[in-house]
Amino acid sequence: MIIALLSIPSPPSNAFDIGPLVVHYYGILMGVAVLVGFAITTRRYERFGGDPQQLERILLWAIAIGFLGARLAFIS
Repeated sequence: MIIALLSIPSPPSNAFDIGPLVVHYYGILMGVAVLVGFAITTRRYERFGGDPQQLERILLWAIAIGFLGARLAFIS
């Protein structure tokens, strides 16, 4: 099994074009990860009796600050 995974080649490109827009696979995966994490956290918070609107405000700020911090760390 591990040898089969090691033999998978890298894709020939890391992006595709939609007209003038270049879409990177990394960006798509980051967006999917944020959406899945958001959905799982919201469901669990509601199940434990929390207010989902309050959690959404907190998560939106946390996501924005997280992306900003990652970008600042990347450029410094």
